[in-house]
Amino acid sequence: MATPFALVFPSSHGDDAARVSHRSRSYFRRPTGTTRLASRIARARVSVVPRGRRGSRLASLGSTPVPGKALNHPPQLPAMISLDEAVTARLESHGERFEVLVDPDAALAIKRGEFDGELEDVIAARDVFENASRGDRPAEEDLETVFETTDPMEIIPEVIEEGEIQITAEQREEMQERKRRQLINTIARNAVNPQMDNAPHPPERIESALEQAGFTVDPMEPVEAQIDDALDALRPVIPIRFEEVTVAVSLPADYAGSGQAQIREFGELEREEWQSDGSWVGVLTFPAGMRNELYDLVAEVTSGEGETRVIKDKDELSTR
Repeated sequence: MATPFALVFPSSHGDDAARVSHRSRSYFRRPTGTTRLASRIARARVSVVPRGRRGSRLASLGSTPVPGKALNHPPQLPAMISLDEAVTARLESHGERFEVLVDPDAALAIKRGEFDGELEDVIAARDVFENASRGDRPAEEDLETVFETTDPMEIIPEVIEEGEIQITAEQREEMQERKRRQLINTIARNAVNPQMDNAPHPPERIESALEQAGFTVDPMEPVEAQIDDALDALRPVIPIRFEEVTVAVSLPADYAGSGQAQIREFGELEREEWQSDGSWVGVLTFPAGMRNELYDLVAEVTSGEGETRVIKDKDELSTR
């Protein structure tokens, strides 16, 4: 049986210490269906030119401009996303058409003023086109007239913000499926079953319940904006609510140095203390659906020797 461990924190009563003891159990690594979500809308990716387009002007760095069209900047740098991942943003102004190739989620975020990433990470070409599918470029004088610059990195955001996002049926289906998976994982990481002692719902159960409820994910809306509607659809099907959990973690001295750095980033660190034997004790608050992930992480960084304990009353941490 695992030995009890104690959390010792300064109290508000002079030099006395507040001690809260917890009996805990060890958890060994087991598979979990949840995965960590990306914190940014877009991320850098290696460009892969589709096989059927390797000879096109669009995919070639050494392309020759269409006759009568000016090359308004040095050869473009390698694309940060592949052509298959990009959609076309199109702006028509002064009788001319301007197109850029961009990640669809990033394009929507830019239009909403919510994008905080690097532009180069979410475009397929450092270029502005008159017709992106053919690789035709507008004349320099047209760029100067409309945008007062020929710098594509200044023009691209304006085309996205002021123009329209052109999405094919296939791209729409791909976006919808990707956001459906993100929505399922987000709910699974944050939601619990109140009828089963607040146990996490597996992603498979969330997916099945959404299908049963007939909920359809909107590919053009952020996942975060669809969570409330998804929960409303789920509640008649399964018992569910969003919940946070507070867990005390004890890492043996042999693993405390490197292990605590990973554990403390898992959630909001409420308390921590280094024990006299070199072990580390911390108290974390995080979405309840991620509880199994924490148990897996503790087992991984301590070879199964770490201890955890759910704290049901956080007031215990500040009382004698």
